[in-house]
Amino acid sequence: MIVVSVQGASFAELATRASAAREEGDIVELRLDAPGAPHGALAFGVEELRSLKEHLGRPVLVALNGPEAHGCFSGPLAARRAVLDAAVAAGVDLVDMPLHLAAELGAFAARRVLSAHVDAAACEHAARALVERAAPGDLLKLVGRATDAVEGLEVLRVCARHDWRDHRHAVFASGLEAAWTRIVAPAFGSAAVWARATEAPATAPGQLDAHALRAARPARPMGSSTRLCAVLGDPVAHSLSPRLHARALRELGLDAAFVALRVARLDEILPLLDERWIGLALTAPLKQQGAHLALELDAATRAACAANTLVRVARGAWRATNTDVVGIGLAARAALGLAPQASLSGRRIAILGAGGAARAACHALREARLSLWARDADAARALGSASGIAVFEHVAAIEAELVLDCTSAALAGESPVPIERIAPRTSTIAGAGAPTVVLGSTYRPARTPLLVAAAGRGMSTFDGSRWFLEQAIAQFESHHGLPAPRAAMEDELRAALAAEQAP
Repeated sequence: MIVVSVQGASFAELATRASAAREEGDIVELRLDAPGAPHGALAFGVEELRSLKEHLGRPVLVALNGPEAHGCFSGPLAARRAVLDAAVAAGVDLVDMPLHLAAELGAFAARRVLSAHVDAAACEHAARALVERAAPGDLLKLVGRATDAVEGLEVLRVCARHDWRDHRHAVFASGLEAAWTRIVAPAFGSAAVWARATEAPATAPGQLDAHALRAARPARPMGSSTRLCAVLGDPVAHSLSPRLHARALRELGLDAAFVALRVARLDEILPLLDERWIGLALTAPLKQQGAHLALELDAATRAACAANTLVRVARGAWRATNTDVVGIGLAARAALGLAPQASLSGRRIAILGAGGAARAACHALREARLSLWARDADAARALGSASGIAVFEHVAAIEAELVLDCTSAALAGESPVPIERIAPRTSTIAGAGAPTVVLGSTYRPARTPLLVAAAGRGMSTFDGSRWFLEQAIAQFESHHGLPAPRAAMEDELRAALAAEQAP
């Protein structure tokens, strides 16, 4: 159940926003607190609210929130009671009742949503208080303020493990770092979550818009059997993995969801992931941690000394793989105009970087004649020695058919190497004088400083979107043991990137 929450500086604005959002949720919440109004309470007439309620054609919940619940009402108890009485007289279906005021405000003719907004650490205590003070028919709402993924998981653990004594309950975490909890909350037993209207501002931090929330969930109702996957990293908000994986899950009709969690320490989060969590995608800085903490490692992970994918194999145990190896191999062949299974034997490829992506590239492209360059000369020599690869150090130019950027320089708006160091043309087995190809590893930004400079010197350039797509497809298949819907995932990536580039 999705509650779409709307707020306005005037009743006219509130009504306009609610009308636009009436098809987006199962319940429409009208926030009756308004910034700038006396005591922060919106002025309205009973008849105009009754008319709006009838127009919406949905159950209507009203809330008059104070600062403790991301609202601005500051009036006395009598004023709060008067506003809520007027709303009930207008025929609203539900009234939000803050737990700390429940005894003083008493009963209403409308059904109550008994609510508590507390810090994540206080959720267990608040859950007990909600149950103790609940009346028959109350919906219990517990929102834990979370500052990171660990606190978000603790809130969901309360939802799943607490004895709610058959009361319907809505439990999730608030805050930008916990927006993902609103997607997966039904898998932990939450009967509802709050979302923002697509064309209106959020009324609390971390609210997803209702359309995005539905798109991130499986088509069927979620429950305790829903399987969960996530991409972990720091930062991670930029990742398009949730969109691609969610599209694939819906395309195949699987009862599963995929979310993004900002995490810097893998050892802190893994013990909190119960059996619902069956697959993880890892990005920086977790790839080496994943290889270290996994129970089983495949050959690609051992060769790269890094994992970008974990699959649960037993309680508390994970198998590690590195689908970057697949992605790099296919993207490099595509950039060179080769078939996916074509041999790279004899091809001259230069790898820029000496980190996890470069190690994965060394393994993926091992058939080719590889060379290596990195700003950190010691790291480059160490990787070159371990992989049997020549290292560019004191040479005038990097000569190769394909130059693969495996650095993070683009994220800082930089080029990993002066473009003058890369020879613009090379003699290859494909034909003399063919342009050097430069392949980036990022899809954000797509046009990196290196790629822009390379194109300006007549080189062929490709961004990292193919690499990202191919590793995501391999990752999906590792997580679920099913062929990925390639066309759907490619379409989702194309649509997402096009939307970002639109004016």
